[in-house]
Amino acid sequence: MQVFSNTTETFLRRVFPLLISIIRDELRLEVRRTRFVFQNLLMPIGVTVFRSSEKLGSFDPHNYQIGLNERLIWESKEVVLQNILRHEMAHYMTYLLYGNTIAHHGPEYRAFCQRYGWGDEIQAARADLNQANSQVEGDLVTERLILKVQKLLELASSSNRHEAELATIKANQLIIQHNLDLLKEKKGFDQETTFLKRILFSKKNNAKMRAIYEALNSFQVALCFSLGQDGVYLEAVGPYANVEMAHYVATFLDREMEILWRKAMEENPNLHGLRQKNSFFTGIGQGLTQKNLSALRASPSSSVSSKDLIALEHNLQFHKERAYPRLRASFSSSKVDPMAHRLGKSAGEKLSIRKPIEPSQGTTPLRLN
Repeated sequence: MQVFSNTTETFLRRVFPLLISIIRDELRLEVRRTRFVFQNLLMPIGVTVFRSSEKLGSFDPHNYQIGLNERLIWESKEVVLQNILRHEMAHYMTYLLYGNTIAHHGPEYRAFCQRYGWGDEIQAARADLNQANSQVEGDLVTERLILKVQKLLELASSSNRHEAELATIKANQLIIQHNLDLLKEKKGFDQETTFLKRILFSKKNNAKMRAIYEALNSFQVALCFSLGQDGVYLEAVGPYANVEMAHYVATFLDREMEILWRKAMEENPNLHGLRQKNSFFTGIGQGLTQKNLSALRASPSSSVSSKDLIALEHNLQFHKERAYPRLRASFSSSKVDPMAHRLGKSAGEKLSIRKPIEPSQGTTPLRLN
């Protein structure tokens, strides 16, 4: 999960010149501001900060980015930091040379490191930092909130209409109040940490991805499609609890929507084909969103004012702009089948989020990707 804050921005301003120096002075490649020249192509130089209990660094070929564990901000000496950058640049360069056709730390990777005099301390796949096992993602308060919201979302499938609506209202109120408390505690948007997580992947931007995007709009996250060579990711941005809930809901919907489509075809013999399937998925997304918003409006929380909701909207916009400073909007349109869309919307309004959150894994020695 990527992390953005005033602290990470200061850290990246320190890291970027170190990476530029490695590319220019050690790899002997021409550097042009935020890109370097490789085989007459301009390749991006990007560094992000992520939170993880498993790895110190990473290279992401989806968008040509090097990632650094946020613990390096406080716990690494400059030599260690430089070696991690060298390690990930070696992955970057071997990806440009060989693509995904070689082993991650295979002979080609080791030969590249040796070519530039980068020894075992750089080639090693693992590295230790002091108190490595103390790294725990999240905090107890946030984890308890996530579990409460999960249970309430499960209750939203109750056959008792009143009980279902109350559960939906309470889940939304908990998320909203949590975000208001964060704003008051941090005393300003720019003091809060922003988290970014890839919550869904597909080879292409399809109707189901867009339907899940639609369904998540009531979960207090900013959403974006990230396009790359390997496909498209749906990314969620915002406070930690919101992003984790969005991941939980998206994972469930990705599977459940296929189940609902098969059930709909069994009950409606005239339902078939890609256009109707896409229309059905679009309806599910709109139906689930409508269910959440309608329930909240039917019994608004006395402690949450319209001013509070506006502040939360501005807060989400701040998180989105921090994570995507050069975001471009994109739009997609397709013809909708009315019957399939109506059936999908009805299914979405009845849908409950049942899949449990995966338990946190035990900490392991940190490794270089």
